[in-house]
Amino acid sequence: MNLNKFRQISINFKDQRSFGFTLLEIIITVGLIFFLTGAFVLTLRRSAGTAQLKDAAQQLQSEIRGAKNDAMSGKVDPGTGTVPKAKAIRLNATADNYDLRNYTDPFGSPNGIQERIINLPSGVTIERVNFNSTDTAWLHVIFNSPSGTAYIVPYDTLGNPLYENIVTWNTTDPNDIKPSDPPYVSGDAVIALKNDNNFRIEITVDYESGSVDVGNVQAP
Repeated sequence: MNLNKFRQISINFKDQRSFGFTLLEIIITVGLIFFLTGAFVLTLRRSAGTAQLKDAAQQLQSEIRGAKNDAMSGKVDPGTGTVPKAKAIRLNATADNYDLRNYTDPFGSPNGIQERIINLPSGVTIERVNFNSTDTAWLHVIFNSPSGTAYIVPYDTLGNPLYENIVTWNTTDPNDIKPSDPPYVSGDAVIALKNDNNFRIEITVDYESGSVDVGNVQAP
């Protein structure tokens, strides 16, 4: 028997094994790949959800600013063909939408007339609406026309305004609305949105100027 040939075969076999993988090594590698892929997908989904939440807050900011601009410019209500006495954004705690409303008739509904509904993105809801540091069921952000003066009116679950913040028509100027007596309680409004992953973002409306600020996304 050729010993040199046998030694060569033995060396070649050992060299091939040194470059191979055991079953355990393969299982660990595949498991690590699945783990990293899952973590990446989860991070990607959370990032997309966070971006969606930010977009929803910015859209609400834009709608509130738009209502103020419409009130100041005297934009005609497409439903009635008249210029509303006031424009309002109405928000309902725990809802997945909000609406734009017009105050057109001094003897009409105290809630105004709905012009259109704005749906929040899928998975995003209104977590709460807050007025003057108190959570409420409903919140109206109202802008007088043409002054653009902002009034914030909170309502309870029965539709009753809190703090007697009923908005009525100014008896000296039928084209103007004013807060009713007893004295109107002023305060900032805070609207909190959340997504399915319980990330939150807050939008603050200043009661004097009607300016709207969007905060940062907060992790759960």
